[in-house]
Amino acid sequence: MVDAVGSLFRFYRTPGPLLEQSGAQLRRFHPWHWRKPLCYNRRDHRKLLVVDGEIAFLGGFNIHRQGSQRYHGAARWRDTQASFQRELARQAAGLFDAFWQGDRDWLPQESRVAGTVLVPNQTRACRRRLVCIYADFFCNAEQSICVETPYFVPDHSTRKALLAAVKRGVDVRILVPCTS
Repeated sequence: MVDAVGSLFRFYRTPGPLLEQSGAQLRRFHPWHWRKPLCYNRRDHRKLLVVDGEIAFLGGFNIHRQGSQRYHGAARWRDTQASFQRELARQAAGLFDAFWQGDRDWLPQESRVAGTVLVPNQTRACRRRLVCIYADFFCNAEQSICVETPYFVPDHSTRKALLAAVKRGVDVRILVPCTS
């Protein structure tokens, strides 16, 4: 699945046709349409790779020249990802399959293992749930909070929770790109 807007120019010229000729199924998510021109930015920008439903990788994993140490040395772009297995990987596979089928309402059930669950942000309710989860983490942190994100645009309540953590003596670190 590729973001129809984000991959508009380069992907459709070379990798897309090559993948399709090799038998891969491609789905273009949310292409621009003249009847709904302002909806173009409702995009699937998640970075998810699931292998056989058993291991999943979440986060940036861009393969491009700017990420090459050979060509860019220390100035190369840096991506971060996390991997997880078993139940969470199966949840990730379920989320991907539901999204592929166009079911944006499907949510994984809470896992038997320590109540873990992947929380997607595909609906307003899920985004609100993520905000509440983060707020809970920030309000209960005792020693440190480390946030890494390419897009740090905190709302008022997030800023307030982070500042309250700093005032409690929590070591708060936020890692963002030098240029964005």
